[in-house]
Amino acid sequence: MDTRRRISVAIRAVSLVALVALPLLASSAPLSAQRWRQRPHRSEQSGWSLLLDGGGSYAISDLEIVPGVDQNGGWAWDAGLRLEGDRVSLGGGYERIRFDVGPLGTGTTSGIYLEPRLAWGRPMRGGVRPYLFARGERIMDYDFSGVCCSNYPTSSDGSGWLFGGGFGVVTAPVGYVRFDLSAGVSRLSGESQDLNVGSWKSAGPMVGVRLGASVPLVGRR
Repeated sequence: MDTRRRISVAIRAVSLVALVALPLLASSAPLSAQRWRQRPHRSEQSGWSLLLDGGGSYAISDLEIVPGVDQNGGWAWDAGLRLEGDRVSLGGGYERIRFDVGPLGTGTTSGIYLEPRLAWGRPMRGGVRPYLFARGERIMDYDFSGVCCSNYPTSSDGSGWLFGGGFGVVTAPVGYVRFDLSAGVSRLSGESQDLNVGSWKSAGPMVGVRLGASVPLVGRR
């Protein structure tokens, strides 16, 4: 399967997952919807709050490290803080991603990210509210193993960048916890220094789905 077809299939899969999950999120917490109706919408409240934010995601990728060896699907988790206003918010924290590389190898990245979000409109049925987001990440540690061969020796340590964006929905509070589901497209790139065992570069697209949760620490609840 060529790269364009692989990414096209991935985008369709992400869209299908998002469309199926939206009604599930909307009906997941009827008690939360009742609480939402009994108090002003968050969009009608003022002030800022600081949230503890985290989640896990799965991404389909097409990242080539050495000739003929691609990184495939991988799992990721992230944790950080988010400063949230009426419609805009800014989050930042740590993310770690683990990929399958070829038939035998693995690849991992560790990085610090920033993620601004913009919510629009009033909450939907059940208190679900959509948002757009952008994401930028500095990859400080990019390692892989199991792909070295006699004719292409490589260094295992590198660094890089990740940039992307997408859309998501966040639920009304269940107690103090809010859940969110998002889908996004990004580009990951990296390279290593030219050491004794050689250097490498990697770049390619990623399409992923993330399920997260947030808890307010300071400010409005």
